[in-house]
Amino acid sequence: MTLKLEMGGSLKSDLIWTMAAAGARSDLLPPPKEGNGVALALTTDALWARTSSEKTHELAASDSDVSRLRVGLEGSYRNTLKGAAT
Repeated sequence: MTLKLEMGGSLKSDLIWTMAAAGARSDLLPPPKEGNGVALALTTDALWARTSSEKTHELAASDSDVSRLRVGLEGSYRNTLKGAAT
């Protein structure tokens, strides 16, 4: 990491970044194989990230953690038109 100062010069420190993410999707109501119909799925994902830097004679050490968890519903409707090829 390099911090550029307004008065000129810069301060440097090594930066460590770690990140992990995962997601999943599951059909609660599967889409119809033929014809018209509703489908509903549950979606979720999680993210975690961490940054850290060591103390130098010019800069203090820093640690930062960020996390996110999302859960959602995904809906769709299948509509087959007459005469349309499937």
